[in-house]
Amino acid sequence: MRFLGCLPAQIPREALAGVQTLVHCAAYAGDSERVAHAVNVEGTMRLAQLAKESGVGTFIYFSSSSARRDASSTYGRSKYAAECQLSGLEGLNIVIVRPNLVIGPGGRGVFGRMHQTVKNLPFLPLLGGGRSIVQPIHVDDLCEAVFRCINQAKDLHHTVLNLGHPQGVTLAEFLQTVSMASVGRRKTALPVPLWPVKILVRAAEALHIALPISSANLKGLERIERVETAPDLAKLELNLRPLKRLDLEESGPRLPDGTWSLQERAVRVLLIGAGRMGLVHAIALSRLKGIVLDGIVDINPSATTFLSRIGIAAPSYRSLEEALKQRQPDAAVIATPPASHLPLTRSCLQRGLAVMVEKPMAVYDAQLHVYERLGREYPTLPVQVGWVMPRCPQINSCIKKLRAGEYGNVQSFVGVSLLSSIHRRSANRWEVKKSLSGGGAYIAAGGHVLSMIHAAFGNPEAVEAQSRKLYSREVEDSLVATFRYPGFQGIHYCSWSIHGYPRLSSSLTITTDAGVLTLTPSVGIFIRHGDETELVHQLDTESGFNMAPDYAGAGFAHEYADLQAAVRFRSSPPMNLQEAVALERLLFRVYESAREVVNFESLSPTNETATAVPLALASRPSYTAGGIKTIQRILDLRDCPTETATVFLQAGNSNLPWDGYLILPRSVTTLRNLKIPDENVRVTIPDFYGQARLLFTNRYGELLRQMGVGGVVRAALGMASHLARDKAMTFWVAAAGLLKAALHAIPRRFRGTLLLHSYLADLALGVRQLDQLDGQLRLLRKACPNARVGFHTGMPGEAVNALHLLETPVDDLSVITSPDAKEAITCFPLAFQANSSSRFRLTAEVGMAPSVVHRLAAADPRHWALGAEAVVIGGMAEPSLAELRMVDARLNWRKAFPGLQLPRNME
Repeated sequence: MRFLGCLPAQIPREALAGVQTLVHCAAYAGDSERVAHAVNVEGTMRLAQLAKESGVGTFIYFSSSSARRDASSTYGRSKYAAECQLSGLEGLNIVIVRPNLVIGPGGRGVFGRMHQTVKNLPFLPLLGGGRSIVQPIHVDDLCEAVFRCINQAKDLHHTVLNLGHPQGVTLAEFLQTVSMASVGRRKTALPVPLWPVKILVRAAEALHIALPISSANLKGLERIERVETAPDLAKLELNLRPLKRLDLEESGPRLPDGTWSLQERAVRVLLIGAGRMGLVHAIALSRLKGIVLDGIVDINPSATTFLSRIGIAAPSYRSLEEALKQRQPDAAVIATPPASHLPLTRSCLQRGLAVMVEKPMAVYDAQLHVYERLGREYPTLPVQVGWVMPRCPQINSCIKKLRAGEYGNVQSFVGVSLLSSIHRRSANRWEVKKSLSGGGAYIAAGGHVLSMIHAAFGNPEAVEAQSRKLYSREVEDSLVATFRYPGFQGIHYCSWSIHGYPRLSSSLTITTDAGVLTLTPSVGIFIRHGDETELVHQLDTESGFNMAPDYAGAGFAHEYADLQAAVRFRSSPPMNLQEAVALERLLFRVYESAREVVNFESLSPTNETATAVPLALASRPSYTAGGIKTIQRILDLRDCPTETATVFLQAGNSNLPWDGYLILPRSVTTLRNLKIPDENVRVTIPDFYGQARLLFTNRYGELLRQMGVGGVVRAALGMASHLARDKAMTFWVAAAGLLKAALHAIPRRFRGTLLLHSYLADLALGVRQLDQLDGQLRLLRKACPNARVGFHTGMPGEAVNALHLLETPVDDLSVITSPDAKEAITCFPLAFQANSSSRFRLTAEVGMAPSVVHRLAAADPRHWALGAEAVVIGGMAEPSLAELRMVDARLNWRKAFPGLQLPRNME
């Protein structure tokens, strides 16, 4: 089984269950003293301690022949420090091996770079004249040494073994041997002095340009000395192969197919589609245990190139046939536009692959019959569909309680699906072409809420719908549907052309005779009449890798767990073909009943209930740490129009004592003009969701106007410097441009807090591109030297681990939490250990949630703080601001749903 972790702090304890021997090969080989100590020393000791606590018997540590107290390289010094600390650890057998130059097949590592250089150059560059002595050891001999160490672990406890060719050879002769093995002839040698190479390598590293050799390699080359290895080889009774036998081709017996069963190995998944949803799937498939991203298929090579440049490491192919010639996947995830779902599903099933197809699987009703026929033709191949909401743990658990009668008898419900996406006519987007998408706003944005309605209530007795084209020619931009069930009915409002929702807002509010239940992608909350409120958050469940904790991230994790189980056991997943067909039949039934209108007509009353402010959250422990007694309340003004926020702040009639404000860059000048001290201001930078929406919808002119002339100039300069480094227009280059443009709105003397947007921070954390995160933080620090600098995140474990590894000091970490957020409860104390600076500050965020949740947090922030000194709370928790916001909300609602009033449960 494959487990994923990261040193020093992210070590999955479950990976050590039942393990008898642990071989620790991971290391950091760069020049950063901070990172080297964190990974090679702290990480090694934490891993060894966990191994001891887990009952591991033998710990074999891969050190280095450069390990010494006075080593010239950071790598050598940190390896020696780890050896010294391991020597004091008892309770398990510790064997330290110091291999010299490891050789063999493959293109990674020092020897891999040497091999490629020798093959590609017409001459042999001999650094320092090639007089250094190398003592190679073949990787197969090294593996044999490890096996012998395991067998003799008790006798070798706390022994350091130097492994390599006893006599060794000069670097010059060794490279000639490599040349003979690679190209069949010796090459002309060209001695190269070390000092100009040092200058070149340092310059390249400063510009983040990858070279075949690093500064650490050069330092090691200067201090290289012959090591006595014969006595240690004798202890292991190990005879190394002659130096002339390099065996650069794949060696050793290859395991035949089928050697490992599906229960013993990771499930191999092929991703088809490298667009926006493909990116979400690619990151998760790269990070979840028990599953591996085996390859990516897309007819557009620039799409797969985009993913690779973000940091997704997987082979790419232009077609399914090409991929299957080279890979042996167990399943396919189909994340292409809906019109291609059926032919791709059929192709995958014909090739024996289990399938997970994104929603909707069909673009018209007749296709559902074809899917049913495929299910009968391939009964042993699991098919699941990406209707993710019912797989979110908080939604799943609440719906189970509702259906069991624990929340009372249903009286009515109101569903809302709102997105700011289509605000002008456009013929270029596939989403507005019915033949490609199957419909408009309802199939693209409304399906999430519809899937919750179907999971909660099943098929209705009757459906009526009205639709309206506001901008699109072929599909609807707004739709309102009424569902009638025995004894109750409900309404679903959906629009992708309403202002104020840069991210899709999905909610289902169910009124019962016992209270009101609200379900969203992040929370489930039940307000019982005359009683305390029950709250369950997706963060309350340990779901594995979760990159979107405030929007269905746990649901995705559960989907992949479903896929793994379905593949391993050929079982039927919860959102199987039968369930998905029933759901999509309801979707097309809504479309069939819809009549197009100019103004929406008033619908039958549904007993809509405005949610009352509850007195208290259901009893639970309040987590505090670090002696924090007073928790600051930070009012989140980011989704509030600047004009509305200005009116609220000028009025000064706040109902709650706010200790600070969280805003977007465009509002900084306004708050400074209102004489609000910088120290009370936190800025999320850049406005990624708003600007990304403009980019995705090709509204470039609007984006440029938003940036302003100065911002555009700074963006161009910032992108130019990153282009020089990355040699291509990558996502990270574009992100640097957005960041530089946003900084134009921040005065250089700003003394408040700059927080990198969570999408940029979590993407860098998710794909393990900490150099990109570090570079973005460095930009903030350089632009505003007096400001506090940090980042938003929904991944506390990843973030705390990063605190050990980032070169740029982090002053603030702002984390999405919930009252029972298991990972945050564990990680918050570790955050202070990772960053011992007196400036370091930890903030909790309520995140995307219904306004009642924010009002609860404002009333008692202890439940969300979990040891943080401040909690970020949404603007709707402030009554006077909420009243102002309702003016904008009603106006936007009337434009998206002409003829209808804003539902009472949204007020």
